[in-house]
Amino acid sequence: MPVRDPAVADPPCPRPAQPLPPDRTEADLAAALGGVSEGVAVWDAAGRLLIGNRRLEEIFGLRAGSALPGLFLGDFLAMAAAAGRLDQDDPIEARAALEAVLARREALTWDMQTADGHAIRVLVRPAPGGGWIGSYNDMTDRLRAEAKAAYMARHDPLTQLANRPYFRERLSDALARGGQAAILFVDLDRFKEINDSLGHTAGDALLRAVAQRLSGCFRHGDTVARLGGDEFAAALTRGEGRTEAEAVARRIVAALSRPFALDIGEVTVGASVGIAFAPSDGSDPETLVRAADLALYAAKSEGRGAHRFYDASMGRALHSRRSLEADLRQAIEQEALELHYQPIVSARTGQVSAMEALMRWNHPERGLVPPSAFIPIAEATRLVLQLGSWALRRACADAAAWPERVKVAVNLSPAQFVAHDILGDVRRALSESGLAHGRLEVEVTESMLVRDADRSRLLFQELRAIGVRIAMDDFGTGYSSLSQLRDFPFDKVKVDRAFVADLGTGRRGAEAIVRAVTGIAAALGMETVAEGVETREQLKGVVAAGCDHAQGWLFGKAAPLAEATRLLAAIEAKTRQVAATPVVARG
Repeated sequence: MPVRDPAVADPPCPRPAQPLPPDRTEADLAAALGGVSEGVAVWDAAGRLLIGNRRLEEIFGLRAGSALPGLFLGDFLAMAAAAGRLDQDDPIEARAALEAVLARREALTWDMQTADGHAIRVLVRPAPGGGWIGSYNDMTDRLRAEAKAAYMARHDPLTQLANRPYFRERLSDALARGGQAAILFVDLDRFKEINDSLGHTAGDALLRAVAQRLSGCFRHGDTVARLGGDEFAAALTRGEGRTEAEAVARRIVAALSRPFALDIGEVTVGASVGIAFAPSDGSDPETLVRAADLALYAAKSEGRGAHRFYDASMGRALHSRRSLEADLRQAIEQEALELHYQPIVSARTGQVSAMEALMRWNHPERGLVPPSAFIPIAEATRLVLQLGSWALRRACADAAAWPERVKVAVNLSPAQFVAHDILGDVRRALSESGLAHGRLEVEVTESMLVRDADRSRLLFQELRAIGVRIAMDDFGTGYSSLSQLRDFPFDKVKVDRAFVADLGTGRRGAEAIVRAVTGIAAALGMETVAEGVETREQLKGVVAAGCDHAQGWLFGKAAPLAEATRLLAAIEAKTRQVAATPVVARG
């Protein structure tokens, strides 16, 4: 065993190294070790340094020239402790521990975590004559790189949340321990629109902000993950029941509904949440994840900001939806859908001023599928982009055969508006059909304006610049604001049927509201259309309120092209007959 050095009790003042007899072989060896990457030390049985290279000094934080032959082990450890390069503060304790290891007289390797955060790998081998040889590797950078690689393998690089494989791993571990667990799947409601319209840089910044806010909804120890895109998940593994999981879901919806302040301005997304429990909804990760995913789909189907718990019926609903989606995809590819047209008439003359194109799907087995059933699927799967492009081309081609003063109105989907080249689609439809640009009206919803006002304004200006007319559909619902009539270049405003339905019923304020909208629109140079006119009393009401046009079953339901063309001709003939009747006879 190495001899203890009595001077080790005073580490800051090491005594001078005792010179050793000159040995040419040792000198040559020391010179050879000067360029190696490892720290190397050869000690004799008395605990004196025979050979030490410069790398040894660097690894243990010693100044150059400190590791001279003859340096006592105790002094060496004292200097290393002063530099923070030992795993113990007391060099005496460090020497005692080292001597206990050396006494075993066998080759040993261990990793030492130093006080200043370095990691040193130590290898000692016994040497002939009772001494030993030590080699020292600074593993700090390597271990940090390995730790970073291990971390990145388990975490999402954008948000630093757990990634999908690590989430499955943590979930598997929790389920293996038994007991109740809850998992929540979270999907952002408007992320794709924001990402498409504002760019991926803004989308990434939003995802990072969402991850930070989402993490604040959970406790330490819960696993929060980003599964990919705008999908997130969390595992609650402390026996949470329905009440606790629902409280978390409500916190998530509330937190992610608040605006996010990004460099490009404030944006609002919102979230939907699906919840599943173990073991009732599944005892293995795959089954449980599938249940939570189905619950999330059900929540999104109910509208934004909803949360749903899984139940067995959701699987059947998903199967039905996927079947309908597959049929819809095929119908779009085969152009098996069709447009029906409903007349919009002048409230003053009764002549048809426009025909609105409405999408219809007559399924060979399901029969007539209502738009409320297939349009949401088309929007969720982006099939609406193909569908919308086709509808523009078809409507313009059909309208080209109508009288020149009759326009055609086509609805734009929010998904088309955000992610598609609407201006290009419009130009192509007009060019292919030869329809005069002023005969096309595009109808937009108010929600499209709220999502990206600047983009809306620019697109409207571009459409109007080529002569296309723009109408706001269903005014008076949703996000209605009179400022929208002031700020956007509309040609026409369609008053929602909810207000028209109250005309003639004596319900307080109905006529005043319609009259106010028509008055403001007229002052801004816009025409108005009353939607949902079904009775003559309602027609009288909208005429009295100042509406320019009317639309509804009173004039005709939406019909296929051939039938709609005959209806158009019949209305035209009737208005000509009325116009030709002498005033006295009409009175």
